[in-house]
Amino acid sequence: MLITNPNLKYASYFDEPVSPTHKRYLALRMFFLNGYTAQRVASETGYSVSSVYSMVRDFKEDFDHAADDVFFKDYRTGRKPVGHAEEVQETVINLRKKYFSVPDIQVALDAMGIKLSIYMIEKIIIDAGFARLPRRDKSANGLGRTRTALRYGQPGLYRHPLLGRR
Repeated sequence: MLITNPNLKYASYFDEPVSPTHKRYLALRMFFLNGYTAQRVASETGYSVSSVYSMVRDFKEDFDHAADDVFFKDYRTGRKPVGHAEEVQETVINLRKKYFSVPDIQVALDAMGIKLSIYMIEKIIIDAGFARLPRRDKSANGLGRTRTALRYGQPGLYRHPLLGRR
């Protein structure tokens, strides 16, 4: 009875690197972990001797100065964090304290050059503990003719409470 190793088919992944980064990793592993000379690493990986020395130099510099792992980085999925999140949240909350609706807050933020979705604005408002605004009649908020004015191409009739006439 012949016994074979079922993991043998996966060994080629480690023997034959596909990407340049993987090939570089294996070359540096041979140099540092196995103690091979630059000449031996170059002959086994197909690099020139000067390329091996350059990779070693660059790796040492990156390793000493990089905060993250040089080869194995953890990638975060999802939305990238906003660098000024606290300031944006403060602005949204301050506008809500002035009884701005979510669409009004979005328009104000757009005017400031801050792109934020309505859903994110709603989340900030809910997390801050604000309740929904009471429903306003069309005459109270100055937007009574908004849809009609925009639909028929009469932008002069549209008066936004924050930006004025459009």
